[in-house]
This record gives sequence, structure tokens and C-alpha cells, in this order.
Amino acid sequence: MSAIQITFITDFLPSFEKKVTKQGRIQRFSPRVEIEWMPMIRMLTVVVFIFCSVQSSEAKDSLSFWKTNSFQKEIREDGRIRLSTEIEVFGEPKTVEVIFTPDVEEFAPIILQNSIRLIPVIARFLGIAPKQGVYTITHLSDKSTARNEGNTVLIPFNYPDPKKALPIPLLYHEIDHWWFGQNPRFISEGVSSFLPLALHHSGQLTLTPDEILEILNWWGFYNPTILKDIPLGDMEFKNLNEEESFSLHYQKTFKIQYILFQELGHDGYLKFLKSIIDYESMSEHFVQSVGVSQKTEGILNLLNQTKQINWKKILSGWLLTKDYSGVSISEWKDTDLDGLMDVEERYLGTNIKLSDTDKDGLNDGAEVALGTNPLVPDSPNIFENRLEINGPVLDGNASDWDFISKKKVATSLANPKIAGHFDLVMFQYFLVDDILYGFLKTRELPRIDKTTKGFYYFFVDQSTAAKTEGFGFWYASDARIGWEIRKEGSPEVVYGKVGEGFEFKIKIPKSDPKPKKLIPILRKTENVGFWRDYIPIEIEK
Repeated sequence: MSAIQITFITDFLPSFEKKVTKQGRIQRFSPRVEIEWMPMIRMLTVVVFIFCSVQSSEAKDSLSFWKTNSFQKEIREDGRIRLSTEIEVFGEPKTVEVIFTPDVEEFAPIILQNSIRLIPVIARFLGIAPKQGVYTITHLSDKSTARNEGNTVLIPFNYPDPKKALPIPLLYHEIDHWWFGQNPRFISEGVSSFLPLALHHSGQLTLTPDEILEILNWWGFYNPTILKDIPLGDMEFKNLNEEESFSLHYQKTFKIQYILFQELGHDGYLKFLKSIIDYESMSEHFVQSVGVSQKTEGILNLLNQTKQINWKKILSGWLLTKDYSGVSISEWKDTDLDGLMDVEERYLGTNIKLSDTDKDGLNDGAEVALGTNPLVPDSPNIFENRLEINGPVLDGNASDWDFISKKKVATSLANPKIAGHFDLVMFQYFLVDDILYGFLKTRELPRIDKTTKGFYYFFVDQSTAAKTEGFGFWYASDARIGWEIRKEGSPEVVYGKVGEGFEFKIKIPKSDPKPKKLIPILRKTENVGFWRDYIPIEIEK
């Protein structure tokens, strides 16, 4: 087994949904990315230059490929807008452009910035790029599936939240198809989804913890279920509904690439990807794959050339045979609730039955997230220093809270008025600047069917008696999703982590002096949806 240690534990909370198809029905949720931009400089001419502020180190690295630090804006005859810039790939000028309708103009700079951040990095990593001189990303305004048609990538610029720019997983997936667009699908779809993480863990692209969690949730890494689970191989799957198709073609292929990356290591995985590419023959828009004719057996041969191990056993159940005899799909669960999937613990060497393998007081997932070794005991001072600065690790486990100064809120059930009806049995929180970290634990709740959701907690601004603002936590009927929030009547998402409790992170305006309170709702009966009373818990800033 490879000794490469990769973790997908992060400390970011979301608010973007993931879909059943690349652009279809909602199935799961993933985080929001927010990029700060300097105010746009608008000019009363057809051409407008927008000067952007680049904050991240990886974006600054990508800027070495730029010929100019400005975006050029043009109004097209059809009423759509074109925003473009030039980059250099292997010393040649390339244009990256986004084309969109005026209603999504505010999101276009983010889409363009994220695109120019990735394209040169892939080319440098693989040593090849499509021949085309222009990379076009076009806003998809209808409800058709996001796709890469070669001459353009078609994606919705403001999906799934119409008030936010599209997060990077779908954008990067479609961009990656310029390099990996051919069958077999466990390569074309899987690599296109996983490649940003491979670039990150290989030191080529620096993703934030927010973005890593975003990618993992979008492609279902934490989803243990593969609906209609069958080996992918060279089979053509027919009569699949959208959910089954996404489960096979995206969730399962993503997991396959995770296994390959772990088994091959950073350098081996790069060597394998390069072996797929035919560097002598490619089309105008796509880098062709030698695996097209060889299919699964051809890919297995390439894997053996990269590293000689029993690939047929490792990938049984994934590609060739129905039964899993190597890495099993059943390992995509967190047996000890330490914030790590069992398959992650397989490669880390930690104990899947002990949440704290080295018994130093901090669970394995939190240690990996903090950058300490879960196999070697550490001093409490190390944990205290890092947690006080960065806040708790969102892993659904409360062990790291013991190392920070926190507010503890007792939830007494002594009052006969509420005895037996108070769902909340633990709530604690920690403030770092304007970020509130919270940990909730409830009684075991009555079963919720697919059509019913329970409104359990309400976080509000009670500064005036006339108006109450805030959002409520709802427990979703799908336990894999966990909790979501309702804000001003519209659904958003607090992904957090569900483990021994529910751990979340939300932003509170730093300049707002108004008191904030958490309102635990008390159930009147065992039936979901009937409420009796509440006891406010004030958040002290």
C-alpha cells in the first residue's frame, strides 16, 4: 500500500448544493467560495477594463502566465457580453474568454479568474495543451446539462444559488475535459473531477480548505451509497435515472481516482495520467486518449507499467467484477466517528475502531486537519495554539473543543414545563473574530419520512421586539445531508459535519452590536412539526 497521506478533512462550511447530474436535480451539498474583487472601473465605451485583486498564492503563481493584468469587456451584437484576457501557455499567447448575458455579469469575473487560475497549471503539469488559441466558457441559461463541446465550455454562471457564482468543482470538471474527454468514462469523468485535488496534493495548485471540501462534497466523496452498484468496466449502462447515473458515472469514478492516487502516489499518478495521453495526435480542441481503443484492459496495462501490483484485485468491484476483494465501497463510512472515512484511515494507517489512535486526546481527523500526526502523541500546547487561532475542526467530534477556551451552555431539563420535550442536550460555541463555531447534540429524533422535515433550531437577532431575523436549522430527511438552514424563506445549506453531534460554522457581522441568540425549539409531542416553547441562548461576542 502507498504511504501517501492525503486527508479531505477541512474546516469550511458551505452553502452550495450538489446535483445528481453535472447540472441536474439536487442530491447533496457543497460549500460556497467567496472571492473579493476591487470595485469594477466602468467606462462609457464599448471596451471596459476590470482590474482585479488577486488574494491567493496559487492565483499569484498563475499570474506568471499572464500577458496583462486586465480583463477586456466587449458588448456583442447579440446583446451578450464578452470578458477576456490573455495568458501564456508554453510561451504561446492564449485567450481565455467568458461569454454571458447581462443578468449574470457580476459573476463573470469570478468565472474568468478561476479559469485562468487552472488552465496554465494543467498544461504545465501534463506537458501538453489543446491546440486552440481561445478557451471559451459560455453561460448556460437554459436547463440543459453542463458540458464541454470543444469550442466552448457551457456552464451556468450562477448555479445552484442564483445569487452566487458557480463554485469551482463543475467549472474545473468541464475545463479538465479539454485534456480528458474520452472513454472509458471512469477515466474521462473521474479524472476530470479529481484532477484539481491531484494538482493540489502534488504541489502544483494550492486549493484552500474551503475549496477542497467543496470538491469532495460536489462529487460525493462522503456519500457512502452507490445506487445500483455495478462494476464500470466497458459496459454501457442504459435505463438509468439521473440519480443512478450520477452515482455511477461521477461518484464512483471519483472514488476510483482517489484509490489510484493513493496507490500510485503523487509522482506515480502523474506518470499514469501522462501515459493515457497521446502526445503525437490530438484534435484542435481535445487532447486525445490512447485508452480509447484499449478501454479497461488497456488502462490496467498502463497501471501495471506505472506500478506492478495486483490492480485487478484492488479494483475488483470497481471495474471488472461485481464483488469487492481489494478496497471496498463499504470503507466509505466513518466507523469510529473521528472525521475520517475508513478508506482514509486505511491509507493513513490509523485505527478505524479508535477515534484517537495515538491516545493524545485529539481525534484522528482533527489531527490530520491541524497538520499533526495521528500516529504520534502530541503536546496539548500544539493543539491549543492552533485551535485558538483557527477555530475547531469541523468533523462532528467534540474532542478538539477540550483544547480551546469555549463557552458552554447547559441545557437543563429540570423545568417540568419542558421535561421530556427538549431536543437539545448540548450546545457549545466558540467565536474567532466574526466566525461562530457551534456544536449541537440532540436527543435521538423521531424518524422523518422523505416528505417531512423538522424545524429544530433558530438562530436570531432579537435586538427589536418588532422584528426577528435569522435562520433555522432543519434536519434533512436524508441523513447523509445532515442539516440545512432556511433563511428568509429560502433554503441554504450548513454542511458542517454530522458525527457524535452536529458541528457548524457561520459568519456573524463583526460590526453588528446587536445581541444574537440561539433558539432551541421544544417539541410538543413525538410528532415532527408540533412545537411547545423555546429557551433563548444568547451568544456573547
